[in-house]
Amino acid sequence: MADPYISVSVVIPCYRAVGTIQRAIASIWIQTSPALEVIVVDDASGDGSVAIALSVATHYPKGWVKIEQLPKNGGVASARNHGWDMAQGEFVAFLDADDSWHPRKLELQMNFMRLHPEFALSGHDHVGLGRQARKITGSPGWRELYLGGLLWRNPFVTPSVVLRRDLPLRFRDQQRHMEDHLLWIEVTAAGHRIARLESRLAVIHSPHFGISGLSSDLKLMERAELWNFCFLRERGVIGPICHLTLQAWSICRFIRRLFVISIRRAAN
Repeated sequence: MADPYISVSVVIPCYRAVGTIQRAIASIWIQTSPALEVIVVDDASGDGSVAIALSVATHYPKGWVKIEQLPKNGGVASARNHGWDMAQGEFVAFLDADDSWHPRKLELQMNFMRLHPEFALSGHDHVGLGRQARKITGSPGWRELYLGGLLWRNPFVTPSVVLRRDLPLRFRDQQRHMEDHLLWIEVTAAGHRIARLESRLAVIHSPHFGISGLSSDLKLMERAELWNFCFLRERGVIGPICHLTLQAWSICRFIRRLFVISIRRAAN
């Protein structure tokens, strides 16, 4: 790897990821612009994930992969915050232990962040289970995201995000669902700027909602989204009419997702 290391710390929250952590770290190592460090935060897995991560770390330069063990399970938000606080890079990127990146992800995203220092955070599109990130040619297009749009939908997954380390906000500790969407909203509400790159630079290997895994627990996700709206209302980010409108929209979308799942199950 001839390219110099760039000032990006990659944080990987790890919970029972024996079969996937090696793939995640490998996808960081093969980046055309290699990261400064990888911080694996084990969230009290208790299944051998730490041993696997320690073994994997020996295949890379000494100290490039750092492994932290949390004494008790606090959820992905707490694990990400712990790694964020440890980070030495000017920027922090997030990758989940069961996902991976396109080899040019850091190159393209960091080019954008350097050219546009007014942005505190950027994310991008992804591909789903069983697919490969497409070949990328040239620099991706991008658009700025605003609070009004962010309230209605989460524009990108956390493994697509790069942010400035000194951003004075964090994921909400102990929150286990929709914690990423809440952070993006809080970042924008605080006056920081966010952009979305129009390229698919991450591969999400876990199934979509309604099949299995954390993202499939729709009831808990819906409850968390409604809680987020109440939290934003209490903080004065949104007004009472906007709050009620967002809640109604969220409930309608939740019902639609349940209907889609029932159709899928009937078809199977």
